[in-house]
Amino acid sequence: MRHTFNRLKYIAASVLFVLTTALSTGGAVFADSLSNNSNNPPGNNGTVKIDGTDIDQLRDNDPHVSCSFSVQWFGFDLGSRTSTVNFTAQEPTGTASLLTDQVTFTGSGAGNTLDKTANYDLTSALSSYTPQPQQGYHVKLVVSTDGSQGNDTKSKVFWVGPCGSETQYVTPAAPSATEPTCTVTDMIVTPSSQEGVVWSPVSTTTLQMGQSVTYQASPAQGYAFPEGTQVSWDFTNNFDDSNCGCGCENTVTPAAVQFNDVCGLENDTYTIPSTPHVNYYVNGSNTPTAAGTYHISAAGVVTVEAVATDDYTISGDHTWSYDFTNADCLTRVTPPPVTFKDLCERENDTFTIPSQTGVVYKVNGEPIDAGTYDAYLYDVDGTVTVTAEAMEGYQLVGDQATWSHTFTNEECGGNGGQTPVTPAAVTFTEPTCTVAGMFTVPTTAGVVYKDKDGNTLTAGNYTAAAGATVTVTAVPANDGVTLTGTTSWSHTFTTPTNCGSGSGGFVLGASTVATAPMVVGRGAELANTGTNTMATTIVAVFVLLSSLVLYGYRPKVEA
Repeated sequence: MRHTFNRLKYIAASVLFVLTTALSTGGAVFADSLSNNSNNPPGNNGTVKIDGTDIDQLRDNDPHVSCSFSVQWFGFDLGSRTSTVNFTAQEPTGTASLLTDQVTFTGSGAGNTLDKTANYDLTSALSSYTPQPQQGYHVKLVVSTDGSQGNDTKSKVFWVGPCGSETQYVTPAAPSATEPTCTVTDMIVTPSSQEGVVWSPVSTTTLQMGQSVTYQASPAQGYAFPEGTQVSWDFTNNFDDSNCGCGCENTVTPAAVQFNDVCGLENDTYTIPSTPHVNYYVNGSNTPTAAGTYHISAAGVVTVEAVATDDYTISGDHTWSYDFTNADCLTRVTPPPVTFKDLCERENDTFTIPSQTGVVYKVNGEPIDAGTYDAYLYDVDGTVTVTAEAMEGYQLVGDQATWSHTFTNEECGGNGGQTPVTPAAVTFTEPTCTVAGMFTVPTTAGVVYKDKDGNTLTAGNYTAAAGATVTVTAVPANDGVTLTGTTSWSHTFTTPTNCGSGSGGFVLGASTVATAPMVVGRGAELANTGTNTMATTIVAVFVLLSSLVLYGYRPKVEA
């Protein structure tokens, strides 16, 4: 028996030595191989994503980032890995290589695990390129990583910009042009001088008769033009000098008179412009009317005639008439704004048409009822434009009657681009004779808890009166969250019994729900009715014992 026991000890020690040696020399490789075989099948494993320098979500691919951004490696095969990173300009930006880098990291073997983040800044590399006005710079990223079984090259094409400071928007002003005359037949075109605007041609152009030029505006680096901004202007010197020398060169074209017939005479006006060498006469008056805006005194026709001063001849229209009405004023109405919800992927994008008496909303020129609509059914190249118009008897007022939004088309998971969250439950504790009832509001990310009146409840403990009913509802904290599971809790607190008579003992007061959380670990303090329960109990027991003693020692009455 003793020899058998010694042989077992020797075998156990040998096995222990073999295992120790294996772990010290090749254990890591063995573990690595095992992990690869069980959880990391061979193949082109790993994902590369683009994100801003402030990483907002793992495995989130941003198609448009600033010139400072990050590249992220996810779930590459276990072990040490080396990636060659190359950024190349893409048309319309260019075709040259911008930056090359080499990154070393350790692969995790898990598809959702972030293995490596590297930050890059292409501001300097792109300084000699001209950005596309709306998008910025077009760049391709190619990442080649060793150790993959299959294609080890991954690529992304994305837009970059702005570089340096945040983009500033500027609207280019049209170039100015002089009108040729018989004395100066040339037309001189001068581009506007604005910060953030680059012109081609860059300087003033002198056009002789019959010559043309086109001026093109582009945003400077760090600037952008609003969508729909005019960026090109054509100029042609069409002056004809065939009549020069006949005395007809002293002609003047009067600016037109403007009439404004709104509603009610008090709102109707006409405006006399100011034109050099021209006088304006109203309704046949012998006295010219100075430039300005005038109210009419009665409904009817107002006629204004323009007459040139000495040595000048009128050219073009010189008489204007308008028959003013005295129509009732229209009801003024401000159209409520159209709202857009731009989530990930097109089928989740929506826009909402509000309802307003006197206002009709149109999409692509067609009326549309109030409600929420799928954006992809109405967009034009990804953009939905809605216009508000006044119905008969109404007049639109306010600063805006057109709303437009260009929807993105970013990839996302399920749930319509929203994150499902299950709210933690609200709990309730019944009151006792000495402790008030209590309910506890938990903390859940993405969830806001509210009482029956819609007031937000912060996390913590709240007291409640006996017999009171408390209702708490959970709502999403933002549009990116959708709630699952139970979202409302209601509880009616009981009223403790046998808490003492009306003249003594501790009883529960009629407290209401607290407006702020209680200190954790400290219950509500209940009102004392004025009689100490312990003292009352001792007196009652003493009286009872005295009665028993007296009863037990009654003198025996003889018959």
